[in-house]
Amino acid sequence: MRALGAVGGGLGFALSFPPFDVTWLGWVALVPLLLAIRGVSGVGSALLGALFALTAVLGLVSWVPGALSGGFAASWIGACGAWVALGLTAVPAAAAYGLLLSRVHPQRFVYVPCIGLAWGVVEISWQTWFPQFPWVALGASQIDTPVAPLASLVGVHGVSALMAAVSALIVQGIARTGARVIVASVLLVAACFTAGLWIGGRERGTGSERVRVALIQPGLPMSERRAAGFERRSLEILLEESEATEDVELIVWPENSFLSEPHGPMLAAVQDFVDRRGVLLLAGGRQRVESGWVTEALLFAPGAEHRVVYVKRRLLPLAEAVPAGLPPWLRRALGRLAPSLPMNPGSVPSTQRIGAWSIDLSICYEATFQRLDSDPESALLVNLVNDGWYDHTAGAAQHLGLVRWRAIETGQTLIRAASTGPSAIVGADGRIEARLDVAERGTLVRAVAASPERTPFEDYGNRPLTLLGVALAFFSVVLPCRAKG
Repeated sequence: MRALGAVGGGLGFALSFPPFDVTWLGWVALVPLLLAIRGVSGVGSALLGALFALTAVLGLVSWVPGALSGGFAASWIGACGAWVALGLTAVPAAAAYGLLLSRVHPQRFVYVPCIGLAWGVVEISWQTWFPQFPWVALGASQIDTPVAPLASLVGVHGVSALMAAVSALIVQGIARTGARVIVASVLLVAACFTAGLWIGGRERGTGSERVRVALIQPGLPMSERRAAGFERRSLEILLEESEATEDVELIVWPENSFLSEPHGPMLAAVQDFVDRRGVLLLAGGRQRVESGWVTEALLFAPGAEHRVVYVKRRLLPLAEAVPAGLPPWLRRALGRLAPSLPMNPGSVPSTQRIGAWSIDLSICYEATFQRLDSDPESALLVNLVNDGWYDHTAGAAQHLGLVRWRAIETGQTLIRAASTGPSAIVGADGRIEARLDVAERGTLVRAVAASPERTPFEDYGNRPLTLLGVALAFFSVVLPCRAKG
């Protein structure tokens, strides 16, 4: 029964995300796990935590095998292996969380803040030290709910911590904890909600400057990208849609505007358009290096030679990058995957001066990571994306949902240009102002706010949450153990 509780909680976690979007389940997802661990200590609690996380991750990214086999030509054995590997990476951090739960009892006031803060710290640590796969954040399911503004103060992991605290509060009620403790816990959670929404929900400056931006989505199915003439047709669509725009200052094309290394005629066609129209144009391109291919952002400006303004710094594990130590048979099973390339930040900073604006650039998967190193002067977020390998799976919706948190955390408008969709213009409050759906060809033109105003989260990041969580875990677990000794 305890194992079923852990599995049930993990399923509730997964169901709170697309394609199901039962967002309220996220607020109670930890309840079955917390109840299952009551009375269990040591290895048993760690195993229950690991079972919860494995179920949650495998359920959340159940679309991965189909996407890898279709988009990267991986065998089903390799694709399923990558899917299971993603689930297993969550086990160490979740096992540590389960062990902590067994040492903190609902009858203690410290139970609610400890459960909440520890969960936030576990999310941060797992996504930092293990697979660098930031897909799993409990709070991310709440992007379209009234609590989303909290992220400008505490980030998406702070929202996760508050949701975990609510689950702990429910468990205190089920466990018939003393009235004083429950009342104190309710007041604490209510105070966090109220203060967080008041500070995080305050309207930020909309920026004294408006930038008229055009976002282009060609909408061609990426399953056909190996067909003859695909790249030429894609470029024709991008140019046709760009020619139809009027009175714009910046045009943004998606990640794989150039599927191969751009050559003379391609570059000449784009440069000719830019010179005639007098606009700036950002486009994703590729360049062959000794170890394989790198993806980069190219800037075309009137009367100037195009230049590389950003190089993709993070690659998707087991999809774009495969550890060099893997044996050849396993590489073949994983399919047509890129050689190992550096996963750490490169030498090109993400914030670049483009025209009159400071823009924070990211390519595809990178935008799911919090922008903890962005320049304080950046005024816009631009994300160049190739979401074609998701096809029509839930991965596309999940990816867009995660990226929208970056707009709230930084208080900046986000421009997300995808090859096949969804593309979107996201306001500083995380709301989608305009979008193009999967496989839709089209253009989005908007005058967006360019604001360098900083949010509290940009100033402090996850440090307050991490320090408070570690300190609370120490005082609630280590000190009582020493007192007993």
